[in-house]
Amino acid sequence: LVFVANTGLEDAQTLSSVFRHAKAAADTGRLREVVVLVYGRAIAAFDGESSRRPPELLERIRDARDAGVRILLCANALASSGIARESVDPAPTEIVPHAIGTLVEYVARGAAVIRY
Repeated sequence: LVFVANTGLEDAQTLSSVFRHAKAAADTGRLREVVVLVYGRAIAAFDGESSRRPPELLERIRDARDAGVRILLCANALASSGIARESVDPAPTEIVPHAIGTLVEYVARGAAVIRY
């Protein structure tokens, strides 16, 4: 199951829901893999230099990661947002070259996609 996050900090509640729902899906134990693919404006949630990120959002991200959710960040989105890899926080599972290519791979393998 792939949750696609591209909503920005302007809607932190929706962005937080992505990670809360992904954790809930992982907690069922019924899925082989649960992924949150982060790109576009959502990448700002991982800018460790930003003071705009709500603490509750960071907690949801860490909770999801700790529950086994794979959190994948788009390298292109990081670069276009001016976020250095060294300042990414919380740490993702992986930084992928580009989100769309990764999404296509998951869909080709039969993954269901939920977009926020």
